[in-house]
Order: sequence, then C-alpha cells, then structure tokens
Amino acid sequence: MARNTPHPKIVSIPTGSPAERLGLRPGDCLVSINDMPIRDKIDFMFYAAEPIHSIEYLRAGKIYKRQPSKHLSLALDLEDMQPRACGNQCVFCFVHQLPRGLRRSLYFKDEDYRFSFLYGNYITATNLKEEDFCRIAQQRLSPLCISIHATNPAVRNALLGNPRAPAIMPILRRLQKDNIQFHAQIVLIPGLNDGAVLEETLADLNSFISQNPTDKESEYQPPLLSIAIVPVGLTDHRRSLPPLQRVSPQYAKAFVAAMEKKQRAMRQKYGTPCLFLSDEFYLLAGLKPPSYRGWEEIPQLGNGVGLTAYFYRGFNRAAHLLPQRLKRPTRLALVTGPLGAIVLKKLCERLNQVKNLRVKILTVQNTLLGKNITVAGLMTAGDIARTIFANPKFDFYMLPSECLNTEGLTLDGAAPAQIEKKTGKRIIVAPPRCLDVIEIIRSLNVS
Repeated sequence: MARNTPHPKIVSIPTGSPAERLGLRPGDCLVSINDMPIRDKIDFMFYAAEPIHSIEYLRAGKIYKRQPSKHLSLALDLEDMQPRACGNQCVFCFVHQLPRGLRRSLYFKDEDYRFSFLYGNYITATNLKEEDFCRIAQQRLSPLCISIHATNPAVRNALLGNPRAPAIMPILRRLQKDNIQFHAQIVLIPGLNDGAVLEETLADLNSFISQNPTDKESEYQPPLLSIAIVPVGLTDHRRSLPPLQRVSPQYAKAFVAAMEKKQRAMRQKYGTPCLFLSDEFYLLAGLKPPSYRGWEEIPQLGNGVGLTAYFYRGFNRAAHLLPQRLKRPTRLALVTGPLGAIVLKKLCERLNQVKNLRVKILTVQNTLLGKNITVAGLMTAGDIARTIFANPKFDFYMLPSECLNTEGLTLDGAAPAQIEKKTGKRIIVAPPRCLDVIEIIRSLNVS
C-alpha cells in the first residue's frame, strides 16, 4: 500500500475508549482502516462504519498496525480538513468585493465537494476530477449543493470568469447516473442570467425532477432536490470589477410574481414546486415571505429560503413559555440589519406584551460594505457600536448569532465582549432557535 498519501492527525480520543485501549494517542496519524487508506474525516466515517479488523497509524515516522480481537466502534476526533481553493473568478464573487484589512480567512475561496457534503457549502463543480466522481459515487456523498447560475455553457463560463470551465449539464447527468442527489443554487443577476437564460436553466434542471421513465413503479428518487434563487449581493467595493445591476424592489416584486406562477406550474406537473426564492426577494419586494405550511423541512434554509417561516413556526409554538411580566422594568434592543428589522417586527410586538419589558428594534446600516448590504449576518462590530452609541438608553442589546463566525467574531474581527467594552453596554447573543430567544427573555426575569 502506498505510504505517500497524507493522513489525518488524531486530535482527541475519549478516555477508556477502544481506540485508547488499542494504543492510539492524540498526535498519531490514522493511516488505514481494514487496509483502506484514510485521507480525511470522510474516509474515516465511511470505513469506520463497518466492522474493524485492522488499524494502521503513524507515530514518530513509524507505522504501527493493530488487529482488534473483536469488532469495535472507533470513537476519535480527527483534525479539520483543509478545503480546496476555488479557481474561478466569478463576476459576483463576494470575496472579491471585500475591503482590505479584514480577517485573513475571509479572503479564501473554497471549492470542495467534501465540504459540500458535510456542511452544505456550495460548489460550482468545475474542479471535479474522475477520481472525485468515483469517490462521490463509492462513498455515497449525497446530497451535494451545487451553484448552477446558468446551464448555458457560454453564459455560465462568463459568470464564473472561467472560459475553460466544464459544462454543468454533463456533470449533473454523471451525478444522476451515480444516484447522487443535489440541491441547486442560482445567484440571480439582472440582465445576465435572468429572462430567457433563466428559462433555459430551469427547463434544463426540470429534467432532473421528472420520474424515471424506465421504471415508474420503483422507489426512484429524482436527483434534483430543490432549486433556490438568491439575489446577487453587491458591496461598495467593486472598483475594477465588472458593473452589475442589483435587484431593486420593483424588480423583486415582478420577479416574485413570475416565479410564483412557475412554482404553481411545477407543483401541478411534478407534485412539488421544487423551485424556491430566498426570503430576501420577498422582503425586498415588500411582500411577506411564504409560510411553508405543510413542509416538515424547508430546503436550503442556509441559503435564506424560509428562514422567516422557520423562526416564527418555532416561536408560535413556544410563545406560551414567555413570562407574563418581568420582576423589574427592562429595556431590550434587538440589533439587526434592514431586512431583519422587517422580519423581527412581529416578534417585537409580542415581546412588548410582557409587562415591565420594553423592546425596540435598532437597525444597523452597513457602512463597511455599503447600504445595499442589508442582511444581519454581515453586520460589523464598528457599525453595531455606532448604532448602540446613537441609542444608549437600553439595558441589553441582543445580537443575532449569525453575525458571528464559528470563532465568535464579527466580520471585522471583534468578539461581543469587545463590543461590550467599547460601548459599556450589556450584549446578548441570540442563537437562531426561537426557544433560545425565549430562554433569554426568561433569564432577564431572574433577580
């Protein structure tokens, strides 16, 4: 077996676990399971799911082999995978629109099917090689999340800034042949991939929804799970970048009407609309986002589809847990972006029914990225602090957790504690689950 393949390092092992009893230690590199090489977490998850007969690991340049006397489950934590870099130069790429001086990690563009499978990251699939397709099929890495944007090769290559990008339809057909399902994303740019181009794209994608013509009685699962269309995000930092048209409120209103008509047609033909618009389209148009009543799981939540419905669905079920009154008068500010301010209006009204609690929405204008960036997830500590200084008469300021990364930092690299220190105000970070928000309100009632 070749030994030149890099192997993942073991970060931690539970005390008293089978892995520890076999002699594995943190810092060892996991080489193989059942003589199958381990390259990353996905290999480990795949091969460790079967009965384990042999394990190889690397320590101080020497490979050790252990053969368990009985079947065991291997519980251990491996180091994080390093994502592949994206080789495209998309005309709408958000990374290219960031100002200088932010966290270094923000300027890295990932394009890795493994992260698409594990975490729902969107990929263009332009860097997939034959060995990648084989691994995706063998290890059933399904579903994947794929950025389509357009199925017309010339249009798509222009959008991706990659004249050598492979056509997307053969890639999707390959996934279909291998029984790999996928979610599709379209970033809509007025004048570039709307109109006739979008019609062609949706028609091509619809071919992955229809039932298998050769076996209509089987439990065939269409490869395409959903299509989400999101509006292009444009910052004020597009100097030297191609001029693009943003989605205006008027455009959004007309677009929503056209897509709702198409959704009805798709529901009638396929039994499911399959096509979804991000909540941002509805909010830009001054419309109420869909309730998604009847949907147990809303597809592409991470893409902004159904976030409003998801939040209020949970809140309405749990609102009875709110206290009727607080022990002392409390002033609470909900700090959010312009679109979030629209969404939170109903929540604010309900919270103000709690006696001794006064709640107000504070809208943060994004001065770092520009006024066209209206989502709460891209608020910066600097803009949050400015908003707090302009509205100082609150006891607590609640921020959505979506404006923090996995390390708990804002876009401009500040932690909530730093905002507290700068403003002298109490900052509360609210997770996206409504129960967490309600629990925060209940905690304000503790004397």
